[in-house]
Amino acid sequence: MVDSKLLKIPDYSIVILCYQAEEYCRVFVAEVIENISKLNIDYELILVANYWENSNDQTPRIAQELRNDNEYIKVVALAKKGGMSWDMISGLKACTGRVIAVIDGDGQMPAYDLVRVYKKLKDENLDFVKTYRTKREDNCYRNSISVVYNFIFRILFPGLSVRDVNSKPKIFTREVYQKLNLTSSGWFVDAEIMIQVRRLHLKIGEISTFFKLNTRSSYVKFEAIWEFIKNLIKVRICEFKTDKKVK
Repeated sequence: MVDSKLLKIPDYSIVILCYQAEEYCRVFVAEVIENISKLNIDYELILVANYWENSNDQTPRIAQELRNDNEYIKVVALAKKGGMSWDMISGLKACTGRVIAVIDGDGQMPAYDLVRVYKKLKDENLDFVKTYRTKREDNCYRNSISVVYNFIFRILFPGLSVRDVNSKPKIFTREVYQKLNLTSSGWFVDAEIMIQVRRLHLKIGEISTFFKLNTRSSYVKFEAIWEFIKNLIKVRICEFKTDKKVK
């Protein structure tokens, strides 16, 4: 007999990007479950534990242990063929819920924000909601990169009233997800999402959040910064056609 719970479409799918989180994955997943349980809705957690081949990353094993203890958890653990963007897209493909959110699993983004963005989306009948970071414990390097990057984004893509392109969680309805065509494989997916949200003229909302200290080394190296800039310019050129049609 098939468990009826497994056939039921969850109200909320949450993609948690767990790359190299290892034991901290247990801590963050527990925090997410504690907070989401307050909503009294059906949910599923998709733990994205993709890994580089021949690495010693224990995250796939730990994620599977969490899955064995909780039927509402799914695990995506694939040999990596790209960066964070590739991970996020692989997790989104596994979602079955009516509402979908994505969040980093390193603890910098508070788990309770998943409740806040869900309530805002539902209460205000929005298509898309995200956070923006009003306080950050990051170092000057990452803070400076963020300020410059968001400034460049607003110049190239006017008319989209968002303050922090890369901030998560991001949450959207399944209907919105089905309209998105995400193809990034490196680090550009957050910007790609926002550019397509702009193109679709969605009803969007933002809430402020606090960004905690990153205890691990930053993955945002020079190569990632160059990818951001290159892709922003490339997509801006393509978007001129869309902007002309709107006018």
